[in-house]
This record gives sequence, structure tokens and C-alpha cells, in this order.
Amino acid sequence: MGERKTAFIVFLVLSFLIISIPHVNLTKAVSKTNVFPDNHLTTVTLIESAKPKLVYTNDFVIDGNNISEVKDTDIEVSGNVILKENATLILENSNITILQNGVKYSYKLLDSSKLILREGSHLNITGFEGPPVYLQDESTLNVTNSFVGNGISAGPRSTIYLKDSEWAGFLGAYGQTSVLIQNSTQTYFKAGYVDWTASLVAADSATVQIIESTIKNLEVYGHADVQVADSVINGLTVGSRTFDSYATVWIFDSPLGEDFGLSLWHSSTVWLVNSPLTGSISLESPDCILIFGWYLDVHVASADQPVEGAEVEVYYSHNGSMVEKGTTDVSGNIQFVLPEKTLSKYEGEKIEGYTVKASNNGLQGEKQISLNSSKQITVNLKEQQPLPNFNISLLEIIGLLIVSFMAGVAVSAVIFRRTRRKQV
Repeated sequence: MGERKTAFIVFLVLSFLIISIPHVNLTKAVSKTNVFPDNHLTTVTLIESAKPKLVYTNDFVIDGNNISEVKDTDIEVSGNVILKENATLILENSNITILQNGVKYSYKLLDSSKLILREGSHLNITGFEGPPVYLQDESTLNVTNSFVGNGISAGPRSTIYLKDSEWAGFLGAYGQTSVLIQNSTQTYFKAGYVDWTASLVAADSATVQIIESTIKNLEVYGHADVQVADSVINGLTVGSRTFDSYATVWIFDSPLGEDFGLSLWHSSTVWLVNSPLTGSISLESPDCILIFGWYLDVHVASADQPVEGAEVEVYYSHNGSMVEKGTTDVSGNIQFVLPEKTLSKYEGEKIEGYTVKASNNGLQGEKQISLNSSKQITVNLKEQQPLPNFNISLLEIIGLLIVSFMAGVAVSAVIFRRTRRKQV
């Protein structure tokens, strides 16, 4: 009887565990502590597939304050993938595919949640109902060496990191969202035989940095701040006829070929720095400004030695007003970004040239330059000959003026008398 009672208790415990852990027949749950010492969360669930694929017939949910890590696993979900508040899901060499089946499902990152993809992981979704990844307030999407299909939409104060990765279709950054894209590629989302337009949209007060990446189309609205470096962009639109834009876009060291199209509206400003433009330009509003700029690398030397801490000032040659100033580094170098010309809808202005002045410990030097490409110059410091110091009081100046006046009168009188005698 005692053995039967013990077996029955064991059966109840096992039954409770099976009910408590969803899909326990397909997964193995292991608890760990202090995996992320900088995180307030204390429990990590490690999901390892006992089969090539896990199938969820309903929503796949990571509860709040939990961390789940999926390794080397394919997951199919006939529902939403939901990360609740403060939850974290980590995919490593794993794939999640949402099967929409006529119902619009998506990946939903709720407040302060984190979705981390690495080591060749994929987020996919069937059908055209996208973008499938929605980030809510202060949530984070961190993608490294992985792929996100069909698009991303980030709400206020969210964060997106894409490094060595690829995403298809739309990426929208709204509110105060922060986006960093490095060595990544945006591709078209293919639905059937149609390649749908892929755009990266930065709106409101979003901040976007794009480094060594390929972007199909970049659209900027509101007060967004966008910086692009060493990247390929097919098209740039800042503002529109219906959406105001006071945004600033900086493009550094990026090829803008014949296929590149630029359209500016409202009070937007675009800097093209060391990025020659051969494509089309459309300046639609009187207040928009397009600035072509270049790097000016200044090296300050004295007796063929670099001068650290030299004060360098750059002035417009045509009116003498200061443009930029700074201090040289330990190698005697400093870099400026200076405009060559500016364009607006009705007028353009070309900068005639610059005067670069440098000084350090009484030594001075200057150089005149004009910019139509990025340049490097050296300013040599020399000791300047002091001007004569005339210490003359006001009374002495008045006395000199009186003496000069009287001498002039005397000379004029002598000339007048001689002239009169000749006439007599």
C-alpha cells in the first residue's frame, strides 16, 4: 500500500510539472542564476529542441521579468510572439517563423523587453501582413549576424541595433527611438513575384546612425537626426508635401551615384560631406538647404615638429568672420568640416575661400585655401616681428596736429608770396 501511495504522489508531481511547463514534451527547461549580472532578472530558461522543430499552435509568450534563451532550434508559431514587460528572448543560431494563415500575427515587444538575435538567427513571417516586429516603449531589438524578415516598427524611446545583419522591407523609427545600423543591408521584401519597396523611415525625434551599410530608401520627417557614413543609399527624401520636416541629415564619405535621388521639403537641412553627388536633386521648398562640404585636415608644425595644443581658427576670406575653431591633438592635427557651397530652391552660394590661422606660445602662422575637395594643409608657426610701440598721449597728439597745421600754413604762405612776385 505504501509503495502505491508513493507512486501516486510521484505521478501527481510529474503531472504538475507537465502542466506548468508548456510543450514540455518538446523542450527541456533548465534554470540558471546570475547569467546577466548587470540585469535585475534572476531566472533564465534555456530551450533546447529535442526535435528539429518546435511547433506552437497558439501565442509564444515570454512572461515579464523572465529571460529565455533558444539555441540551435527552429520554432513555428501559429500566433503572436509576445515579450511581456521586462522580458528577454535570446535566439542563437535559431529561427522563429510566424504562420499567419490569414490572421495578422506579429512579434510584439512590450515595454522594456529585449529581443536578441545572434549567430545566424532568423525572424520570419508568412504572408504580406507586416511589418511584423513591433517595439513598444523602451524595448530593444539587438541583431548581430542574423536576419529579420518583412520589417520593423519601433515606438517611442525604443532601441534598435543591427550589426553584420540583413533585414527585409520597412524599418520605421518613431518618437525618440535610437537606431544604430552597422555593416548591414536592407533588401526588398518579396511577396510572390513582387519586390515591395523597402524604406527606412526616421520621424518625430528619432536618432539614426548608419555605418558601412546599404539602404534602399531613406525617408526623414519631423525633427529626426540622421547620420550616414561609408554607406550606399539609393534615395533620400526629407519631408514631403503633407509632412513638415525640420530634420538634419549628414551623409559622410558615401557614393551618391547617378541612380541616387534627393528630395528636400520645408526647413530641412542636408549635408553632403566628401560625398560627390551625380544624381538628381529636387529642392521643393524655399527654406530647405543643401550643403556640399569637405574635410579640411590641418597639421600645425614648428621647426618641422608637430605642435600639440595649438589654437586653430578658420575664417571666411570674403568677410573675415570666423567659421570654426579648435585645438590640435598630440600629433598636431585637427579636422574641420567646411562647406564649399550651399543650395536652396531659388539661390546658391559658393564659398570663395578660407583663411586658416594657428597660434601657440607666441608663435603664429596662417594659410589661404579654397575647397572643391577634401584637403590636407600644414601651417608652420613662426615668431612674429613685434610692431613698434608708440606711447603717445592725447596732448602730444594734439600738439603734433597743431605743429603740422602751422607748418602747412607757413609753407602755403611762402608759396603764395613767390607766386605773387613772379606775377609782378
